[in-house]
Amino acid sequence: MNNEEQNTEEVVEKKPFSILQYIEDNSKNLMYAGIALLIIAAGFWYYTSVLTPKKNAAANDELFRAEKYFEQDSMNLALNGDGNEALGLIDVAEEFGKTPAGVRAKYLAARAFMNKDSFEEALEYLGSVSFEDEMVAPLAKCLEGDCHVELDNLEDGVKAYLKAAKMRDNTFTTPYCYMKAAKAQMQLEDYEGALKSYEAVKKDYTKTQYAANIDKEIARAKAGLK
Repeated sequence: MNNEEQNTEEVVEKKPFSILQYIEDNSKNLMYAGIALLIIAAGFWYYTSVLTPKKNAAANDELFRAEKYFEQDSMNLALNGDGNEALGLIDVAEEFGKTPAGVRAKYLAARAFMNKDSFEEALEYLGSVSFEDEMVAPLAKCLEGDCHVELDNLEDGVKAYLKAAKMRDNTFTTPYCYMKAAKAQMQLEDYEGALKSYEAVKKDYTKTQYAANIDKEIARAKAGLK
C-alpha cells in the first residue's frame, strides 16, 4: 500500500469518528436546538390552526353587526358601534386586524369614511388592507386613487389607478381602473399618459361597457397633444 492510499484510508476512518465526537461533545447544545425548533413549530401550528381560526370566528361575529349598520347607510354606527353589544368597524379592525374578517373590517371602515368625506382617514385604513381575490384586491387599490383625487392629489391618484389596473386582468376592474386613470391624467393635462390608458382599454377591452365612447376619448387625448 502506498502512502497516498494509506492517507485516504486514515481520513475515511477518522471522518465518522469526528462526526460522532462532535455530536457527543455538543449533545446538550443540539438537544436545546431541537427543543427550540419543536417549540417554534408548535407555536406556528397553534397560531395557524387554533388561535387564528378562533379569532377570525370571533371577528366575524362582531363584524356581522357592524356590516348591518353599513348596509343601512348608518356610517357612524357602523364605524363606532351602537354603544351596547355591537362593536364598530374601527374596534373590529383594531382588535382583529390580522384575521381575514379584520382585514374586511378595515376595508369597510375605509369605505365608510369615504362616505363621510373623510378621505385621509380612509387612506389610513386602505393602506393596511391586502386581498388576494380577483375583484376586491384591485378595487381596494382603486379606492386609494379615489381618495387621492378627492384630496386633489391627482398624481398619486393616477399611480394608484394604474397599479389597480395591472393587479388583475379581467373585463371589469382592469378597464374600469384604466378609465379612472385616464380621466385624472386628462385633468393633469398628461395627454400622452391618458392616451396610453384609453388605448389599453380599446386594445384589450373593446367589448366592455367602458369602451362605449373610447374613440371619442382617444380623439380628445390626441387633440391635447397638438
